[in-house]
Amino acid sequence: MCRSRSVCVALAIALLLLLPIPGARADFRVYEENAPGSTPPVVASEPAPAETPSEPAAPRTELRCTVCDGATCEAAAPTCAEGEQASVVDGCWSACVPVAQCGRCEIYLVETPPEPIDQPVMPEPAPAAPVAAAPQGDHRWLDLTGFVQPGFIYREDGGEEVSRPPQDDAFYLQRARFGLRTQLAWWLRARLEVELVPSPNLQDGFVDLALHPAFNVRGGQFIVPFLRAFSFNEVNLAFLDRPLYTPLGQDRTVVRYLAPRDIGAMVFGMVGDPSPGSHDPVFEYALGAFVGRGPNVAVNSDGVLLWALRLQLHVLGVPEGASAESDLARNETPRVSVATAAYSNCDDRGNWNRGFTVDTEFRFIGLYASAGFVWFRNGRADSDGLGFLAGGGDNAQCQGAVRIPDPSNPSEQLPLDFVSRGAHLQIHYTIPEIDVDILRDMDLELLARVDWVDPFAIYSDSDPLFGTGPEAATFQPSDYVDSDNGYDRWRLTFGLNYFPTGHQTLRIGLNYFLQYELERVVASTGTYRGIKNDVLWLQLTAAL
Repeated sequence: MCRSRSVCVALAIALLLLLPIPGARADFRVYEENAPGSTPPVVASEPAPAETPSEPAAPRTELRCTVCDGATCEAAAPTCAEGEQASVVDGCWSACVPVAQCGRCEIYLVETPPEPIDQPVMPEPAPAAPVAAAPQGDHRWLDLTGFVQPGFIYREDGGEEVSRPPQDDAFYLQRARFGLRTQLAWWLRARLEVELVPSPNLQDGFVDLALHPAFNVRGGQFIVPFLRAFSFNEVNLAFLDRPLYTPLGQDRTVVRYLAPRDIGAMVFGMVGDPSPGSHDPVFEYALGAFVGRGPNVAVNSDGVLLWALRLQLHVLGVPEGASAESDLARNETPRVSVATAAYSNCDDRGNWNRGFTVDTEFRFIGLYASAGFVWFRNGRADSDGLGFLAGGGDNAQCQGAVRIPDPSNPSEQLPLDFVSRGAHLQIHYTIPEIDVDILRDMDLELLARVDWVDPFAIYSDSDPLFGTGPEAATFQPSDYVDSDNGYDRWRLTFGLNYFPTGHQTLRIGLNYFLQYELERVVASTGTYRGIKNDVLWLQLTAAL
C-alpha cells in the first residue's frame, strides 16, 4: 500500500513508462516518431459494441423445382445441346440441364436468420484519418551497439624468464565498447564506437555517403582497407586475437607501423549482385587515403599520406554472414574469394613502408578456411618509381631516422633498409545442428590456426622477398618487446567456440596458443630463448 497519494501517483507513472511500447524492436532500433521514412504510430480505434445474441429461429423447409419450357424472362433462352433444355430457376433462365431433370423437385432445409432482440442503435465509429505512407528509401533509424569481452589468461612457462613481457595468470578484460549506427537519409549513414579499456578512446567514427552500391564515400576514422584480418569487427572474430603480424597491445611484439585504424577518406563499392541468393562473381574494391599516424592522431607531421588499395573478387558470389569470420550461416553452396592489397606510408621512424598482401577465403556448410601472406619493405623514400607516394627523395621526413654503418665504408652511415613478413592459415568447422530441443539453437565451432611473423630482416638485393642473401647482416633481437627489431615466431592455436543462441553476439571462446621463438634474445642481463608465452585463454563475448 502507498503511504501517500504522491507516492501512489509516482509509482503509477513509473509503471506506465515501463509498459512495452508497441512496435519496439529487440535490437534497440529506435524510430523517430512521424519523421520522414519512419514507421507511424498505430492508434487503436474504439472497439465496436458487441452484438447482443438473439434467440435462434427454427429451421424451415422449402420445395425447389427445376422448370423447363417455362420461360418467364424477357431475355432469350440459352442455346442447349441435343438432349438438354434450358432451365428456369427463380423465374429466370439458368443453365442447360438434361431433359431427364426437368420437373424434378427436391426439399431443402433452410436456416432462418435469427430475429434480433430490440436493442438501442449504436452509431458506427468514424473512420480513422488516413495516414500518409512513408516515402520509400528515406527511412531513418538508429541502432545502439556494444559488447564486452572479459576472460581469464593462464600462461605456461615456455623457458627462461625475463621481466618485460606479462607473465602472471590473471583475469583479463580485452575490450569493452559501446556505439551506434544510424541512417539519416537513404544516402547518408554514420557509425560511432568507443573503447573503454584501458581508457576511453575512439575506435570508429565515420560518415558514409551511400550513393550507389558500386560507389560509396567514407570519411572519418575507420579500419584501413588492407589486411583480411582487419575486415572483421572485433566482435565477429573467430579466434580471441588476430594473426601474429597484427597488433595485440602490450602482449605481443607487433609490426609497429601497421595500425588497423586511421583517420582519412575512402571510396568503396561492389560491382555485381551481392545478395546471398546470387552465385555470379562480385568485384569489391576500396581505395583510401589517411593521415598515417594511427587512430586518434590528426597531425600529419611528414606531409605524406597513407595509401591503401584493396581488391577482392567473390568468385561464387557474396556469402551469407560475410561480416563474421565463421560460417555459422552454413552456406549451402561453396563461396570462394581471393584478394590482394597494397600499402604505402611514411611512419614515425622516418621509414617509407611499402607492402602488399594476398589472401583467400572459403565457406561451405559450416566449414570456413582462410590464408594470407603479407610483405613490407621499410627504408628511405626513392626518387623514382613509387617513391612519389612518400614525397620522393626530396622529403627529408621520410629518409629513415635509424642508420647503420656502410659495410663498404664503415665511416659512412646508411639508412636502415629491412623487410617484414608474416603469414597465416586457419580452418574452422561448425558442427551440424543437433535435433534436440535444448540443443537445436546452439552451435559449436572447432578452430585451428598456424601463423608466423618475421618483423625484421635486413633487405637484400639478391633476395628481396625474404632478405636472406649474402648482403644481409645478422641482427640479434635485444628485447622481446622491441618493435623496431623484433624476433621471429611461429604459433599454433587450437580453439573451441560455443554459441548458446547460434549467433555471434553471445559466444564463449577457449583458445590454446603454442608459441616458439626462432631467435635468442641477447639482452644486457643475459641471453634468453623462451618466455612465458604458451597461453590458455578463456573469454566471453556478449554483444547487443
